[in-house]
Amino acid sequence: WEVVSSTEPKMIGFNPEYKDQIHHLKATLNPSDYADGEFFLRFETIVNSFTSNRASGFDNFKIVAYYDCPVTPAPVVPVTPAPIVPVTPAPVVSVTPAPISTATPAPVVGTPGPTPDGRTGGGGGVNGDPLIMGLSGQVFKFNGRSGSWYAAVSTKSFQWNMKIQQYEGCPSKADTFVNGVGLTVFDDHGEAAHRVEVSVVNDFFVDVGCGGGNGGANCLGRGSLELVIDGVKYMSPRDHKFSDGTGRVIAYNTYLECSRKWYDFQIDERPEVATLRRARNLKDPSVFEVLDTLKDTMIDKRSCDTWLQKRKDNGDLFEQPGHWSTILVKTDKISLHIEYKQESDRCKAHDLDVWISAVAPNVVEEEWEGIIGETKSLSYRPNGKMKQVDRNVALRHREDEAYEVVSPFSTKCKGCITRI
Repeated sequence: WEVVSSTEPKMIGFNPEYKDQIHHLKATLNPSDYADGEFFLRFETIVNSFTSNRASGFDNFKIVAYYDCPVTPAPVVPVTPAPIVPVTPAPVVSVTPAPISTATPAPVVGTPGPTPDGRTGGGGGVNGDPLIMGLSGQVFKFNGRSGSWYAAVSTKSFQWNMKIQQYEGCPSKADTFVNGVGLTVFDDHGEAAHRVEVSVVNDFFVDVGCGGGNGGANCLGRGSLELVIDGVKYMSPRDHKFSDGTGRVIAYNTYLECSRKWYDFQIDERPEVATLRRARNLKDPSVFEVLDTLKDTMIDKRSCDTWLQKRKDNGDLFEQPGHWSTILVKTDKISLHIEYKQESDRCKAHDLDVWISAVAPNVVEEEWEGIIGETKSLSYRPNGKMKQVDRNVALRHREDEAYEVVSPFSTKCKGCITRI
């Protein structure tokens, strides 16, 4: 099947403020697909926030069937408009790769296995504007101060900091995102062994390019994203392995279907809430072996599997252009899954969504502090369900400044652990 958008997003028939778009979908069916005389066609919208604050609709269907016999095309069962959760206006529905509408796709929290303290719940992370996913299933908002860095997790073995940025012109209450990630991994003597920073090149512009003969089309986020590994800056996709053999950083451009999905947080009835797993010892797997472990978290596993197979056959994964990027930071102590997306329609904005994907068993037993870190030790038990809570219930310190640090790699704050 294939989908072609015949128009740019524009005001067609909804209202002047929110845009519509016309899509043409073509699918070839085999007789086995309708052996019982019926064929079901489902349309789905992937929203980027709570369903109580998003809406989407389909209208003006025209369905035509072409048969392998000498008859004229015949319309098949006119379909009436079928809105989906019509609450407030929503992003433009598109199946083709495109910039996101509010720079937030939706979380499956962590990957299967126990949480850091052995309980059921989320694997920990940050999505959107910014929604914090606690290590015990808590979900809460953390606003912070625009342009400032905050300690997400602070332990003896690693420090993960995040930068929060507000973007003017974006919709109210959906205009603040994480646009910087700093990770420091410490050795057994407490010295910094590796530092990795993922950050936006320019807070106020998107799609800036990075030079080169093709205009920098295949640089990360089309030039909007940079990667600094142990003091060396990179702007192009790569598989960077640490010289001491303790980890690697895999960075490549991707598109909608291959991005990590996240479900609306109203998922109490879902029986399969994903959780944090402990790190596995893998002997230097290939890039595609690593990506194969992510397929169950992708928005469209089937479509992405086809795309990845083409990249493997052609050997061009790191040559792909794209406004969206995936960065996998894998170390022997902590691993992070980072998804970069940008908004360029209604406003200029960047978003880095981050999940903890693996933690070494000995690190799990350490003291954890920071905005996400301290949720590990709370007595809150969600019984396997994500639950939205008040920020002051989830966190020990009521003032955001308690978690503020001065740089991507700083370890000093009131809400950080005390390092000797």
